[in-house]
Amino acid sequence: MVRGQERIERGAKMPHGQGGFSGTPHGGAMRRCIEEAAEAEFGQLELSRRYGALGASAGPQVRYWILCVGENCTWHFKATSINDSAMFKVRNFNSQHTCSLMHNTFIQRKPTVMVVGSMVIPKYSDPKTIYTPKDIQTDMLSEHGVNLTYMQAWRAKEKALQLLRGHPADSYIKLPSYLYISEKTYPGSVVKLKKTDDAYFLYVFVAICRSISGWEYCRPVVVVDGTFLKSAYREIMLTTSTMDATGTILPLAYAVIDSKNDASWK
Repeated sequence: MVRGQERIERGAKMPHGQGGFSGTPHGGAMRRCIEEAAEAEFGQLELSRRYGALGASAGPQVRYWILCVGENCTWHFKATSINDSAMFKVRNFNSQHTCSLMHNTFIQRKPTVMVVGSMVIPKYSDPKTIYTPKDIQTDMLSEHGVNLTYMQAWRAKEKALQLLRGHPADSYIKLPSYLYISEKTYPGSVVKLKKTDDAYFLYVFVAICRSISGWEYCRPVVVVDGTFLKSAYREIMLTTSTMDATGTILPLAYAVIDSKNDASWK
């Protein structure tokens, strides 16, 4: 199976309304999760055996099968998703080969980015670990006999990080729900979310009520600072803070903007 790479545009599409996030993926997202999980698991099985041809079928259920690439070989493995979940039930499995394994030894495997990404996830479990696309190329060739280009290895790294930490856009989708809960939990808080005309994220501003009420007992000095966020969309985070009578720093508010310009300051 070959999957196209998603094109990431600046900003993330936001749902309409403040409370539109349900916390569970919709049907299309659920199916995509199932397909990705199946592709990763069966793709690794295909790669480790070195004789499979992975396929999928369309329909209400996700169906995957692995066939031996040997001519007229009867070895096959078939599985179907269970009730739209990430669990699969084996429907049919014939473990007997009727072909020569020598025929399959020299076949060059071409796993998808999803398969390779799922295999290198443990390498990124520790944020301090440095595991480059070049390392992925070396390990895949030495351990599985798979020759990847640098771009394929880079995409596999990005997919592994996405599987481990989630897609950056998913965090933006949760913002309306987070702001709505913040207002209900801390009455008197000031939260503002600004979107573009086509519903993409632009700015967010948050000032919790505890910080607002605490300002009355602090020194009349406010410090504004900003830092660049190392994320897929490269926004800037602004913070304002002050100091109370005991010398303790009190955060007053924070905001995330696209850049330091007149429009974002307003």
